[in-house]
Amino acid sequence: MLCNAQSSLTGVILDQNSNPVPEASIQILELKNRETVSDFDDKFNLEILPGSYTLKVVYKEIVPVYLRADTLGGVVNIICFHDQNL
Repeated sequence: MLCNAQSSLTGVILDQNSNPVPEASIQILELKNRETVSDFDDKFNLEILPGSYTLKVVYKEIVPVYLRADTLGGVVNIICFHDQNL
């Protein structure tokens, strides 16, 4: 019997002033159609296979953020910066 153990990638999205960023889109670039949106407390959770992934975080006036994260690292804290050109 083969079993694909799921793991969880969780985190919070904050701006440069440590304010929550609700409804930010968090995408896993290596996995097509795997994305979620941060909730109103700035938190997100993705159930995925264990591993290391590239995340892309997008929000209206926030500069897109790219970072590497893995499912073994605990909570991922992502700091986003406002785009001064918007």
